[in-house]
Amino acid sequence: MACLHVRLVVPAGERHTTRPRLDGPRAPRSGMGRTRPSRCGTLVGMPRETGIKRVAENRKARHDYFIDDTFEAGIALVGTEVKSLRVGQASLVDSYAAPEGSQLWMYNVHIPPYVQGNRYNVDAKRARKLLLHRAEINRLIGAASQKGYTLIPLRLYFSKGNRAKVEIGVCRGKRSYDKRQAIKERDLDREQQREMRSFRKSAGRRGEDD
Repeated sequence: MACLHVRLVVPAGERHTTRPRLDGPRAPRSGMGRTRPSRCGTLVGMPRETGIKRVAENRKARHDYFIDDTFEAGIALVGTEVKSLRVGQASLVDSYAAPEGSQLWMYNVHIPPYVQGNRYNVDAKRARKLLLHRAEINRLIGAASQKGYTLIPLRLYFSKGNRAKVEIGVCRGKRSYDKRQAIKERDLDREQQREMRSFRKSAGRRGEDD
């Protein structure tokens, strides 16, 4: 019986050697399949932690007024004012907001001149336009027109989007009795917190003795 011999001819440029795989799938090369740390210290592909950076707060307003509602507003600022805010320079003492025509403006907010601003600096207490949606502007104008209500800037901060924002409160003035009552409640709350801390410390010491 004659045997048939078959010879496969492979072009020289396509010759290769196939080795059997003995230990399952091939492991990735060094540096492949890993998550490299970025220059800022976070992992590539992971979102950075972002938060609100507080610049200034109007604590006196929270003592002198009842806050019925709050609104977040943008502020029309120049570049040197933004730079001053980024280093935490601002004051909301005696500040307020009020309508002028069909817009809302913020007054008496003190943003000191930027150290390197030179001729680009502006008046530290100039009036600044608030940036809101038309529906929000109408609501705030309506609230400001009611007897006994005032629009007060409560805090300045940079939002998660890194934009300067102000929280505007719709506020009612407290009477002397209301202020005394608020102080009494605050002092009572502090006393309760002190007693709770003292109780926890004493309980911890008894546990160690046992």
